[in-house]
Amino acid sequence: MKTKKIFSIILVISMVLTSSSLIFAKETNYDDRTREYKSLKISNGYGLAGRSSMRITRGATCEFKIDTPVKCVTQKEIVELIKENISNFSQEELSILKKDISFNYEGFGSRLFCGLFGTKFNSSIFDYKNAHNKEIIPSDTSGRNLINAIYNLEEKDYRITGTVCAGSNSYIPTQPYAFIEVTVIEFEDGKKIRVINTNSVVAEGDGTRDIIKYYKKYQPLYLITEN
Repeated sequence: MKTKKIFSIILVISMVLTSSSLIFAKETNYDDRTREYKSLKISNGYGLAGRSSMRITRGATCEFKIDTPVKCVTQKEIVELIKENISNFSQEELSILKKDISFNYEGFGSRLFCGLFGTKFNSSIFDYKNAHNKEIIPSDTSGRNLINAIYNLEEKDYRITGTVCAGSNSYIPTQPYAFIEVTVIEFEDGKKIRVINTNSVVAEGDGTRDIIKYYKKYQPLYLITEN
């Protein structure tokens, strides 16, 4: 009988939540009481949550015990934002959002955030991989209202914790990494809003997953409020 090798690695590191380009929402001030955001750029990236300290081959697995601080808006808050702004969506738009897995199941906050923009402004953005450096220009009042509501979201401090397990399908040694998908928007006044997927992605250092085996039973990770 073959023996499966398991290497357990405890990771307590600062997670880098940056995407490959800046995302801006341009602001137009009409007076001290009125603020309107007339355009928005959205992009996605990956935060490094953990890296194996060893190389593994076929038959071995590697566990990432993740415990790291993050600052973000939660998936639940995005769901509440949509519910509170029903009047700014058409019935068709609401139906598309509510049927998506990201609206109904935990772990897909970044996907839901992209889906919100994709459904309302640009259909290609619904796909996380396509939401890179896209500019959004609201064409009506409902779109502008929605962007202003997003501006009013406030990030909070959390810890993201849990265990991610990876293996290899190859006899060639490989070093797995655990990543967190991140969507960030940044307004011209410097305010940033980050939303993450708590379902971690395991891949090689260059982002490929051809020989990485990911064990789904360990997902999702958990967001715990910092005291």
